[in-house]
Amino acid sequence: MHEYAKVVNRFTFEFIEKFCDIDGNILWEEIVKFNSAGTTS
Repeated sequence: MHEYAKVVNRFTFEFIEKFCDIDGNILWEEIVKFNSAGTTS
């Protein structure tokens, strides 16, 4: 369980760092850009 908690904490930290503003609001536009980066039309 300790290793699982470490992975969740790391994921949460990276998500907040990349996809949240200073107030903790989710930057949905950044998530859409990230999810669309590998796709082509």
